[in-house]
Amino acid sequence: MLRNFFNKRQAGTPAVERPLRISAGVHTVVDDRGVVVFDARGGRMFKSNRIGAQIWQMLSQERPPAQVAHELSRQYSIDPERAHADVDRFVAELRCAGLLAGGRH
Repeated sequence: MLRNFFNKRQAGTPAVERPLRISAGVHTVVDDRGVVVFDARGGRMFKSNRIGAQIWQMLSQERPPAQVAHELSRQYSIDPERAHADVDRFVAELRCAGLLAGGRH
């Protein structure tokens, strides 16, 4: 989901349940193809597809990952467990890259 220049997260990362915040120094551009995220602190750029952009936008509104997953499940008629797993994996990748702050690990 998130194409980037850092390693994939390790299996077993716990699910994130509380709202998160976009880290300081992170800037984004969202369009109909996806999202580009620039981390000014580390000088790194990340990009994701349009589903990743939807997730990013909901997280930037400090919506909890569980709520994001529920919305994606409803909107795209996908299994709720699959939506939660995908959102949790995406959030873990964002946390690992230092793009999200707050919440719990």
